[in-house]
Amino acid sequence: MNVKLLPNDDVTNGWSAIAPARKVHASASGKHDYDWLIIGAGYAGLAAARRLAEMHPEQSIAVVEAGVVGDNASGRNSGFAIDLPHQVGHPDVDAGLRYARLSRGGIQYLENSVIEHNIQCDWLRQGKYHCAVSEKISNKLLRTDLNLLDQMEEPYEWLSGEQLAATTGLSHYHSGVYTPGTALLNPAALVQGLADNLPQNVEIFENSAVISLVSEPVIKAVTSQAEFKAKRLILAVNGFADQFGYMKNRLLPFVLFASLTKRMSPEQQHLLAGRPSWGITPALGTVGPTLRRTVDQRLLIRGGFAFSPSFRCSETKRRHFKEMHKNILAQRFPTVAKKLELEHFWMGWLTMTGNGAPGFGKVGDNVYCAVGCGGVGIARQTAAGIAIADLASGDDSQMVSDMASLGEPCALPGRPIIDLGVNAYLLKEKLSGRVEA
Repeated sequence: MNVKLLPNDDVTNGWSAIAPARKVHASASGKHDYDWLIIGAGYAGLAAARRLAEMHPEQSIAVVEAGVVGDNASGRNSGFAIDLPHQVGHPDVDAGLRYARLSRGGIQYLENSVIEHNIQCDWLRQGKYHCAVSEKISNKLLRTDLNLLDQMEEPYEWLSGEQLAATTGLSHYHSGVYTPGTALLNPAALVQGLADNLPQNVEIFENSAVISLVSEPVIKAVTSQAEFKAKRLILAVNGFADQFGYMKNRLLPFVLFASLTKRMSPEQQHLLAGRPSWGITPALGTVGPTLRRTVDQRLLIRGGFAFSPSFRCSETKRRHFKEMHKNILAQRFPTVAKKLELEHFWMGWLTMTGNGAPGFGKVGDNVYCAVGCGGVGIARQTAAGIAIADLASGDDSQMVSDMASLGEPCALPGRPIIDLGVNAYLLKEKLSGRVEA
């Protein structure tokens, strides 16, 4: 199978720009033989590599990454490691509990790694605020969330608009729900730290895009300068899985846009008021912006959500969404916006499925897959990486059982039918929930 579409990330990721400096691992060259080959050095791929190394210390493991670790999708999100069901509809209690167990397993694994390896990624377990601008969306979505949290016996705090203003300095919201289990972090710094502290029987290669893959009778992956042979393969490439011949017509890639401001001056920090750092996710995720006040006193804005099956984005669209972010900054942060510039603006992709189920499991002889993050990749894809390593090793762990319980991605129509359907849905969401923007 020849890979026709490769990642084409720009070099404007703000998180990696402010992360601690690191030495990039060498790209692959020559011929290599390994027991395990992992394609993709995001959360799933790195978690799978570490888990395999722990389970099979005598076996060799290679992780091959198309670009630079931290400049891929895993380092471009908003930096929320979320522990509870998040914008996945409203599952029943048992499903919610399984989802939380998976996410918390991923978060605990990450937290242990941050502590053990002293990864400087501004990791803080400070929870998150899930907020609605309008009373209508609050009643429709947030109140339903509360019902599930009550049934799951999870702690939370309901906040009025006045309480949110006192906490965050923002007077834009009608109400919100605070849950304490989310960790906030710099995602590029985290994933780089994970990649730079892998066990000794793991080798990682950056800037080594796989351009050809054969999985039968033996696994052989080819880059521009190298050839890998392996006994078993784990695909952790998210929306690019279909380029390797797997998950065809199962995955929905979306492009999102994010900005980081310059650091606020002490005067600006005082004007904003509220707590010194926090994170807000929107009740209507396809319309409202995600916001953060980071520990180094920047403001993060993530807004703009577009279907992107080509994994490409025009400069016109980039300019449009950058202007949107400037408007969000002015509307949500009027006390500091006039003298606070957007220092970084970037785009990144997330991959969803039609029914929210992950692309997880055995997909061929000695080939395993962990993709379809659904926008919660830090926690859940970490758990998926651990679970796929367990599954491939024959260990029927609790994580394997919980991942399998989430089901399989449904089949989707091909293009252009799926483009029309997804874009019509997004337009409907935007029009019906435009007050949340």
